[in-house]
Amino acid sequence: MNIFNKIKFCFKDPHKLFNIIKREKIKQSSYFFISLLLPCLILIIIVGRSYFSNEFKLTLSLGLTEIIIWLLSMILLTIIGFLLYFSLIYGFNKLIKGKGNFEDSIKLVIYSLTPYLLFSWIPVRIVLIIALVYFIKLNFIGGKELMGLSKWKSVALTTFHYLLILSVSIVFKLVLGEI
Repeated sequence: MNIFNKIKFCFKDPHKLFNIIKREKIKQSSYFFISLLLPCLILIIIVGRSYFSNEFKLTLSLGLTEIIIWLLSMILLTIIGFLLYFSLIYGFNKLIKGKGNFEDSIKLVIYSLTPYLLFSWIPVRIVLIIALVYFIKLNFIGGKELMGLSKWKSVALTTFHYLLILSVSIVFKLVLGEI
């Protein structure tokens, strides 16, 4: 299944999407993730330069080489962060006696975050809130379909997943001095 069909099923029929990706190799899921992440980071730079010029003074002063280095470092940090993130989701899945393996945890995170990756570059909070709500819905469905969880265990996994994202966001804001 190509990237556009996966995105379409993500919004149109998430149950079918998660059933299809059960049989997918992790390499395919990784390509899907990177093919969403790279344009997202590029759009963040473009939109950030034009819309948030005061907040993005650093990117305004960067040349092409620095932007490429920033982009590559963001991709590397994202991959390292997600490996830790996948491990925590997998560990919690095992704690609640889920049937999914580590690869299923990776697929759950990647495909649940699809709406957020597609729309995170848009500087309108309501769009991000809607993407976050849809992330929660996809995570719940993916927990049931990929991890073989009951409804309540999928709620627990989704809650853990959301709290993990919220915690990381708060830590980043503290580090950046925004809180």
